[in-house]
Amino acid sequence: MCITKYSFHFVYNWSASHQQERPRIISRPSHPLIGRSQGDATFNWTFTLWPGKTWNKSVVEVAFGTWKAPGYLRTKLMVITNQGEVLIRSNYKGKLSCKFSMSGLQVAFTLHNVTVEDERQYGLQVEFGLDQNPLTDVVSLRLHGNILISGLNSCSI
Repeated sequence: MCITKYSFHFVYNWSASHQQERPRIISRPSHPLIGRSQGDATFNWTFTLWPGKTWNKSVVEVAFGTWKAPGYLRTKLMVITNQGEVLIRSNYKGKLSCKFSMSGLQVAFTLHNVTVEDERQYGLQVEFGLDQNPLTDVVSLRLHGNILISGLNSCSI
């Protein structure tokens, strides 16, 4: 009697199509440069989730705030909860607003009446909970036509 031993090896190929099933940012602010010394600056993002998942079932919060290197929000200025509630830092009421679509996975944060003091890096953070890495993105707001003199004052060109 002959006994043959078979060994099976399965190789799982994580293809590009599977990688697209993970949450990711699919559109971001195209140009964080304001063409005047004052006005509004709007930052738009669109992201994806896992197939079949919804914002209110998989997202803990979407936060917008000031960015700190190497890669996290230093100060959350506005948060959108998984129930659609908007929370805003008290000193940013009237300065910051947002529009969002939970079904379209889109957010837009607008800084109103921007000045040189608003020039900095801002970021988006989509939190999924402690067991998943957040989606993050950073943009820099720079006002076109301003020159910083000694880091204290600005003048318009």
